[in-house]
Amino acid sequence: MVTMSVQCAITKQNVAKVLPRVSNRIGIFAGSFDPIHEGHIETSLSCVRELGLEQLFFMVEQNPWGDKSPVGISYRRKMVDIAISNFPQLGQLELDDHRFSIDKTLIKLENKFPSMELYFIFGADVFLKMNIKSWPKLDKLLKHYIVVIERNELTEWHITEHAITLGIVTAILPSQHLHHSSTDVRMQPRNSILWVPKKIADYIELNNLYEFSDSDSM
Repeated sequence: MVTMSVQCAITKQNVAKVLPRVSNRIGIFAGSFDPIHEGHIETSLSCVRELGLEQLFFMVEQNPWGDKSPVGISYRRKMVDIAISNFPQLGQLELDDHRFSIDKTLIKLENKFPSMELYFIFGADVFLKMNIKSWPKLDKLLKHYIVVIERNELTEWHITEHAITLGIVTAILPSQHLHHSSTDVRMQPRNSILWVPKKIADYIELNNLYEFSDSDSM
């Protein structure tokens, strides 16, 4: 069930009044997806179902911000395609941006979907790092709908407090895979079938992705 975080208390029973269901809703789920795993898929389907999205699009970032050095984007995009192949309400957008930014990428999305309501999906860990200093032109992004997924120890309370700091309304969704992590899949490629669909695990093995020597695991 969706919870709304606002500057005053709104119960789950009143969510429908705050966020009435209408058509023309598009979800945008951007990230490195290195690799995509069951937590990502469950989250995306939950967003489609709970928010009444017409479509949700994954966007794989070529060179993510920070210290990440992911495998090639062609591999990551292919894994997304494989993972969403059985879900017609999920799709993938491929942009030529090396890094996603509010001043460039957001404009492209607004131009591509001029008559749509855009819902941007973030994990709680990313959302809690949002601030004007490190996210230039953040105010332009916050004019759209922000959806935050609970993760690990980051709960509804933490998300709500930060939403109040930003002065925005957010939709908060729980996750059935709170502890799923792309990092753990990369560190344990031989056990990746535990957290990724079998077809993804097979693709990882076939292309020797995320392999490491026995000495690296010591």
